[in-house]
Amino acid sequence: MKKTAILSPDQPIQTLTVSELEDLIQRIVRNVIEEEYPTPIKNRAGAVKLLEGKLIKTFGTWADPRSPEIIISEIYSSRTVSNREICL
Repeated sequence: MKKTAILSPDQPIQTLTVSELEDLIQRIVRNVIEEEYPTPIKNRAGAVKLLEGKLIKTFGTWADPRSPEIIISEIYSSRTVSNREICL
């Protein structure tokens, strides 16, 4: 059985490892699926696994050869800040 990390709501996302981030996303998807299908299902675990499989089949997984540090650096460097004054 896969060990799940205990994450704090105050923990910055930048401190998560790739494995912890994947685990967090999977837990979020499970929660959303369970909220979207609140009616009792005989085999809820099987239904959730089936829906997760459909989600992954539809959207795929994210694979990137770049390190998390490089990806984060590129995200920050692509952001722009405007120094315009706004008059209302």
